[in-house]
Amino acid sequence: MSELEKQMAALMGMTDGIESGAKEANKTASRIRRKSKALEEQFDALPLEKWAGLTALLGEDKSEDAINKLFKDIDEDDSKTIEKSELANKFKRMAEADGKLLSDDVVNNDVEKMFEEAHKSKLIASTEKITQSEFLSMVNQQIEEAEKAKQTGSNPHSKNGSRRASKEIPQLP
Repeated sequence: MSELEKQMAALMGMTDGIESGAKEANKTASRIRRKSKALEEQFDALPLEKWAGLTALLGEDKSEDAINKLFKDIDEDDSKTIEKSELANKFKRMAEADGKLLSDDVVNNDVEKMFEEAHKSKLIASTEKITQSEFLSMVNQQIEEAEKAKQTGSNPHSKNGSRRASKEIPQLP
């Protein structure tokens, strides 16, 4: 075998290794994209974005006392739970304060979906009411997500922001 043939054989051997490495990298990228998509779907299923308006009412004071005060403001009948009608009333009052009028149907449908999603996500135990401890936990989770978003400069509720990770993974041929 001539020197040229030996060099060609060595080059061919290297391309086989590169090709197999590229195939493996492609498989890994596909797995990562699938995991990213699954995480995105889980994140999109969380009702936290819809609860963000309530955390905005806290202003700068995000203490447990401030959250409990907000809870008591929403809990009109002092039952130590927030029922759907109480949350709907709070949203209507918020909209009116901003000079907007919302129909009862729109507000009630949104509140219904919020309760269903929160229950499905296991953030609340009942589809009819939210306990004070569940509310505290949900609001604190919302605050943490907002803080993380500030640090990374992204919106934790933006579908584009949550898809960014999967788009950054290069597509291999």
